[in-house]
Amino acid sequence: MIKWYSKIGNYVFDYLFAGLLILISTILIVPFYGIYVGLIAFFKEDSNYKTIFKTIKENFKNILLMSVLLTMLLGLVYLTIVIDSSGFSNNFNIVVRYLLIGIIVYLLIYPPIIIIEMKVSFKELIKNSLYLSLVTFKRTLFMFIITAILIWLVTVEPLTILLFVPFIQTISYLTNKSMEEVKSHKGDDEVWKKLY
Repeated sequence: MIKWYSKIGNYVFDYLFAGLLILISTILIVPFYGIYVGLIAFFKEDSNYKTIFKTIKENFKNILLMSVLLTMLLGLVYLTIVIDSSGFSNNFNIVVRYLLIGIIVYLLIYPPIIIIEMKVSFKELIKNSLYLSLVTFKRTLFMFIITAILIWLVTVEPLTILLFVPFIQTISYLTNKSMEEVKSHKGDDEVWKKLY
């Protein structure tokens, strides 16, 4: 039987390790999405640290494409900020910026769990993510709000990045619940490639 202080020690170590990975990947930007997906798999399976890197290796193509997409979107958000600061600020620019931020938030919610659970193409990944977000709309809205709040907090106070580990645990739990819910309605096929 594992003693209570051992459980607390394990949790603190997991928190610190995951926090360090997130911090490093956020600073480097490009590996962020891969580490994010790996940590969702880690907390979903309550497994060892090999799960993080195994998940990245097994789903490298989709993770790479999502990383490129995320980096491009961040670049476009930065471009809208530069345009604003140069004196060409207008309402269209603001709308585009928030639309891009909304897409970034969306990419952090369902695509990671679909990458982990299914062996799908990039196109199917996007379709399944959209389907899952519409079918479990209330949960999606809640995750969208907490993700947007966390992103806003990080821009206001960088130390709130320390909240990223509990955030990832929450997203991992909620997206897994959504997948199980859809699986129970659709039936668990052998391949289960498509949700829609």
